[in-house]
Amino acid sequence: MKSQISKLFATTALAALLAALAVFQPFITRKASAAQDIYITAAMLEAQPDAYTGPCPTTIKFIGRITAKGKGTIKYTFTRSDGAVGPTFTLFFDGSGAPQTVTNTWTLSVASYTGWQTLKAWASNEVESGRAYFKLNCQGAQTPQAPQPPRQQPKQPPAQQAHARFRVTINGFIADRQTADDILERDGRGDEVFFLAQARLTEGGRSLRDSGLLRSRVMGDANGRSDRVNAGSSPPNLIAPTTGGLRTGDTFPSSTPWRLATAPTADRAPMLLFDGDLASGQTLTIVPTFWEWDGPDDLLTVVGRAFNPVLDFGARSVMPAPIPTGLLGQILGVAEGGIGSEVRVRRGIFGDPHDRPIGMQFTADGYTFLPQRLLMSYELADAASRADFGFGAGVIPVRYTDNRDLQGDYRIFVQIQRLT
Repeated sequence: MKSQISKLFATTALAALLAALAVFQPFITRKASAAQDIYITAAMLEAQPDAYTGPCPTTIKFIGRITAKGKGTIKYTFTRSDGAVGPTFTLFFDGSGAPQTVTNTWTLSVASYTGWQTLKAWASNEVESGRAYFKLNCQGAQTPQAPQPPRQQPKQPPAQQAHARFRVTINGFIADRQTADDILERDGRGDEVFFLAQARLTEGGRSLRDSGLLRSRVMGDANGRSDRVNAGSSPPNLIAPTTGGLRTGDTFPSSTPWRLATAPTADRAPMLLFDGDLASGQTLTIVPTFWEWDGPDDLLTVVGRAFNPVLDFGARSVMPAPIPTGLLGQILGVAEGGIGSEVRVRRGIFGDPHDRPIGMQFTADGYTFLPQRLLMSYELADAASRADFGFGAGVIPVRYTDNRDLQGDYRIFVQIQRLT
């Protein structure tokens, strides 16, 4: 009898707690929002030009961009590689979410110098851009020469700039470990994921081509969802009569996802990121990220997500991927301030569920994310298209591993192909 009373009391108390949370959650949300009117999401900086050869002194211009959520005033400053720190400036954001541009200059006259500047902005949080590097090679003023009579010179053919057509694709992925999910799986069985990527071609700090954000359709449990791509091996049940939803060990779109088996598409794996000409002196930057689709953010999702890491005793940490060396180390790196770097997932008893990039790590600001990027000149792209990094010519594995509480561990396979 006592046991039945205890169970009844526990059930009643849990129901009362959930009801109270449903009532007070809007007030808690408004209070948190009022306490933080403006939050800086990104700060980026680039040098123009990033390489200079000619008479000196010369001036390098730095163009930055700051993005913030909310309405209010932020502060920012510039820091240089010679240790100098600029004055503190202020900038007002009107709440529209539009990025604002800031500038700074540096005049130099040294013979040869490689330097950088960073942009730091702060309000309720602090964000610092990556280093904007530049190279300087001063040759002094040119001495006027007396005019010389023209001499007949043999005609030389114009120098041919090395170039070729390249294609970059995400061929597929492996779920080495699925993420911590809503225990009710109302977003779908297992994991539901999507790609978010960007490709940019530049020359001398000038943008020649920018893809903008490339987003795939959601891949996972597609039962009753015509906008999804069915992927994964989660078994059927009474609600979902067909197989679908990603689990640990699943691959997509085939059992060998590193191979490009079909023509690339715009909205799923294999997915096209870039197809075009790349020449010497140009730089191609590819930022491929992989996201968990988390569905509606309501009270049941919050509570379920909060307790899932506690109930899942299979959660375990993994060793970080080794830093690549050689050719791969020259291409693969971290894109500070890139796609998804503004996303924050807070740690707390009630969780913080929403769409998020896989590969988040726990820091003082909560769970944060730094995307990986591929940075290639013509020469590096040509070499990479012929190199075998363990999965065939031109295929680069990009691994995104979560902090152990979030659990996700996925590998996506990016292939660089020379077509001409």
